[in-house]
Amino acid sequence: TVVDIEDGGFGFCHDQVSVGDVCYAITRAFSLYKDDKEFKKIRKNIMQIDHSWNNSAKQYKELYESLIH
Repeated sequence: TVVDIEDGGFGFCHDQVSVGDVCYAITRAFSLYKDDKEFKKIRKNIMQIDHSWNNSAKQYKELYESLIH
């Protein structure tokens, strides 16, 4: 699950797959994009996250191991 930017995460969440909820998430994304200082800060934080396959594989391995123990 992507954690909402407003909660310290790095994505825009919506509770329902409704036009209103999706439009609200998009509106929040556009607002952030227009706030150059905040956008740069968040982009810098996101770029520091390890998105490598090695990291993903490690997380999947840990999940699968937790299910069999």
